[in-house]
Amino acid sequence: MEAIFFSQTQTFCRKQVLTHPPHSSLRYTIISITRTRRINAAFSQCKAIVSSQWSIGGPPRILHSRFSALRSCCHGHPLTTATSTTEEEKYYEVEVEDAEDDSDSDVEGDTDNQQVKGKGLRWADVDDNALDKAQKRLIEALPPKLSGRSKALMKHIICLSEEDDPSELIMRWVRIMKPKRVDWLAVLKQMEEQNLNHPLFFKITEIALSEESFEANIRDYTKLIDAYARKGNLEDAERILRIMEERGFICDEITFTVLIQLYSKTGNLDRARHIFDKMKLSVLKLDQKAYGSMVMAYVRAGLPEAGVSLIREMESKNITAGKEVYKALLKSFARQGNADGAQRVFNCMQFAGIVPNLNSCTILLEAYARAGDPDQARAVFENIIKAGLKPDDKCISVMIYAYEIKNLLGKALILLLNLEKDGFRPGAETSSILIDWLGKLGLVEEAEQLFDEITETEVPSKVLVSLWEMYARAGMQEKAAYTLCLLQKNSKALNVNGFERLISGLLAGGFIDEAKNMHDQMQIQGLTPSKPIAVALAPCSRHLT
Repeated sequence: MEAIFFSQTQTFCRKQVLTHPPHSSLRYTIISITRTRRINAAFSQCKAIVSSQWSIGGPPRILHSRFSALRSCCHGHPLTTATSTTEEEKYYEVEVEDAEDDSDSDVEGDTDNQQVKGKGLRWADVDDNALDKAQKRLIEALPPKLSGRSKALMKHIICLSEEDDPSELIMRWVRIMKPKRVDWLAVLKQMEEQNLNHPLFFKITEIALSEESFEANIRDYTKLIDAYARKGNLEDAERILRIMEERGFICDEITFTVLIQLYSKTGNLDRARHIFDKMKLSVLKLDQKAYGSMVMAYVRAGLPEAGVSLIREMESKNITAGKEVYKALLKSFARQGNADGAQRVFNCMQFAGIVPNLNSCTILLEAYARAGDPDQARAVFENIIKAGLKPDDKCISVMIYAYEIKNLLGKALILLLNLEKDGFRPGAETSSILIDWLGKLGLVEEAEQLFDEITETEVPSKVLVSLWEMYARAGMQEKAAYTLCLLQKNSKALNVNGFERLISGLLAGGFIDEAKNMHDQMQIQGLTPSKPIAVALAPCSRHLT
């Protein structure tokens, strides 16, 4: 029996020395051998392992005391006679006492000052009197089925701020509570569901990955990389990838796909292409998600043609792209005014068995409108009606825009009259296009009449921008100033296009201060102006300084 015990202890000791830092790895083995009060062979075997694996200089002082304790036990002396009383050793006495029992222990009672069974260590609960209302509400919202271990930690996490370092709290929880993987996952799940101190979630997840009790696998690392990717945090995502590889995990197709998405969202097309080519050269299977992620990378880089090439490659391998991928390609071609490319993608969608809806048809219509082909745009519009789809305000506004580009006001009015017979009334999108068009033609009264017919309680900012531009062109300063005042009060509703139209109009009218103020408001809202606007504002910035 003794031989079996010493063999198992020796194997465990070797494993601990090889996989953990020396100062923390051997104390478990040494104390377990010490407690057996067995023969000198145990001491010799353990010391031989330590000597062979330890770095130059020998084991630290704390382990010398353990060897002394073991030697005393081997000669029949009480354990306490050989134990040092230094503060350092007292600390490790408590830690080893807690760590030596590998049994499936649980906590006694509720989470208030929980005590681990058979041990003297206690887990101090949070002070209810120190909690604010929000913290109490979050604690009360914890599910009843949450384990005692997980609930005990969650209470403390709720009390932390985003800047706090949770390392010490987590280490104490691990040492006292002996959590299992299910307890870790329950804590992380609760933090995700409550969106609790977002930065803390990343800190605690990283700590969990390094803990043996978490039993981390490659998917845990992939999820964290993906979480950083969703934030656009390239540096931290790559750091976790390096840690994963250093710990012996090999990237699989899911990890590679997440990396492609990461580089795609951060605008690093070359890295995304490198990862994709690496997948192709490996034994990993390229699936719908991997191809779709690479297509999206090309779309974000403004290279939809390269995306279409990948769609063709997918078709040759009987892999069907998702609806969102086709929609992204369609939008990309439409923004470029590439009607031929948009039509090819639209056809590919139908061949793939995806039935076009009103949204995809409207995007195709926009592609022909931007390409300056109102006749083909009208053909698409008629096909929408024949397919049994009812054009909405957005779809009709795109058709009117197609006529506006070629200044075909007569055809636009005839279309609107026909639609009104079927009960259509111009909404924000169509009204904005019409007011803008009528304003350019100098038909101010007609535009104002159309504006008065808008039934919305709150006039959309898009319509106000068109109205302001019309007054500015007509030299109607009082009305232009009033409309601009309305827009400034409701600037949060403006998008990038609305801001840029205002800034361009103000600069054209010589209102430099007002243009600069609108630009500042745009930046406050986190919107980035296009390059032409930034260039136009540069002389104004120098002038103001």
